[in-house]
Amino acid sequence: VIRDFCLSRGLGDVYKRQILKSLSQGDTTYANFGYYKKLPYSDLVTTLGKSKLDFLSLEGSDVGPVYFGKICDVLEKSNIKKLVLDRNSVDLSISKALGALLSNNNTIEKLSLAQCKINDKVLLEIVKGLKNNKSLKSLNLDQNEFTEKASKSLCETLGKKQKSLTHLSLRENTLNTAAASLSSLLSTTSNLISLNLSFCEITDEALADLVTPLAENKSLKNLDLRGNRISDRGAAELSDIISSNATLLNLFLQYNEIGDQGLGKILKALEENIGLEVLDVCGNVGDDSLEDKIWELVEKNRDEREKRKKKEEKEKKNNEKK
Repeated sequence: VIRDFCLSRGLGDVYKRQILKSLSQGDTTYANFGYYKKLPYSDLVTTLGKSKLDFLSLEGSDVGPVYFGKICDVLEKSNIKKLVLDRNSVDLSISKALGALLSNNNTIEKLSLAQCKINDKVLLEIVKGLKNNKSLKSLNLDQNEFTEKASKSLCETLGKKQKSLTHLSLRENTLNTAAASLSSLLSTTSNLISLNLSFCEITDEALADLVTPLAENKSLKNLDLRGNRISDRGAAELSDIISSNATLLNLFLQYNEIGDQGLGKILKALEENIGLEVLDVCGNVGDDSLEDKIWELVEKNRDEREKRKKKEEKEKKNNEKK
């Protein structure tokens, strides 16, 4: 039984149609049509209506608004779980179709819309769908074109409505003060595991609004803040998070504006919390020797965790023998 399927770009139209027809008659659950710009979309729409797909990728395929809308209509009634649409041009009509899909489909768990040229109006239509969706677990909106104003609406909606979300990536979008709206998501959900806010122009002032919910959050394991405008002041706030949050495992702070004072506070916080597995501060403006000391302490803490783990396992075995 074929369950994973990737269409070769070299096939002729006749073969493509025959293969698409076969998908609607089998048990295939995974289909990748990425970067295939001459797909017979009318046949694809028919196939999707009859198939058992739970993963569909149309990355870089230039579907266009007409068939994009038809595909979304069919997927509304499907059991699709993962939908990858990266590197397509998503205009207003397409965003309305996506909004309807999010509103009416209760199985979709992952939606990826990276590099889709999404502007403010387009994003707000998608946000309408997010308000009614209760199944989404992973959302990727990396490298789009929406502004801080639309970002705020997105972040507020995610915080108030998306209780199931576990992974959120907003890399290379203009958030800045809009990031503060994520505080409700961090403080109200117990499910968010990974948050990527790299290269989002986040300043110390914007970061300050996230400090308390980040410190108190019990689910977040991965936080990416690379390439922002965080300086010593923001690093001082982050050091409070490092010392108090026992859940966070990976923190990325490369290419910010953190100097010696901020790196020193991060180093001190690491002495109080040995739980961090990764803390990367390279590419900041502080002394390289401080970056090296942070790296060395992370390694030392890792060794200490391993020692404690072995000790606990040994004690457990001894207790079982008794």
